[in-house]
Amino acid sequence: MKKLPHLLPILLLLCRMGIAQTVRVIDKTTLQPLTGVAINSTSSTGSIRTNTRGRADISDITSPDRKLRFSYIGYQTGILTSAQLQQLNYEVALENLTDRYYRVFASCISAPGRNLMLTVRGRF
Repeated sequence: MKKLPHLLPILLLLCRMGIAQTVRVIDKTTLQPLTGVAINSTSSTGSIRTNTRGRADISDITSPDRKLRFSYIGYQTGILTSAQLQQLNYEVALENLTDRYYRVFASCISAPGRNLMLTVRGRF
């Protein structure tokens, strides 16, 4: 019985880890994780951001009746309910808007959101 008080904090920590809901946000085209995506509840003012692996703990801002907004500069904003997140296995794919529009006009070197056009002029 003397060991029980020492094990209690460890058990509480393990329970907290089991309850945490982690969401992963990726680019829809490249499937690469997005760093710094703002995630907030549509009914509150606070927000959290994804880490360098595109992950964020949403257990503090989510509930069954709330909708979550995922926003990132240059990407389509996504609004999902908790049930939709669960169906997606807590993985959200945002569409790069600049990539979609730049593809049509791509010339020379093209990459998502980047185009390079060169003009060479010379006098002979």
